[in-house]
Amino acid sequence: QAATELDRAAFWKRVEAALTKLSRLEREVFILRFFDQLSIKEITATMEKNESTVKTHLYRALRKMKSGLADLQYIWEGI
Repeated sequence: QAATELDRAAFWKRVEAALTKLSRLEREVFILRFFDQLSIKEITATMEKNESTVKTHLYRALRKMKSGLADLQYIWEGI
């Protein structure tokens, strides 16, 4: 149990660090999509951006997050 809590804390610390490497728009879109669980359509309305802009920023954010957290794959599966 303690090891799991440490893994979880380490995971979230790495997520925070990876988020700081995103541009402001990438970070905002990523958070709205995965933390707030908004749809693309809801994000476009919230941000007042067109769908292709939102999708572009989300794609870039996902690519950066995936490469920044690739070594934590074993933790992803446990959360």
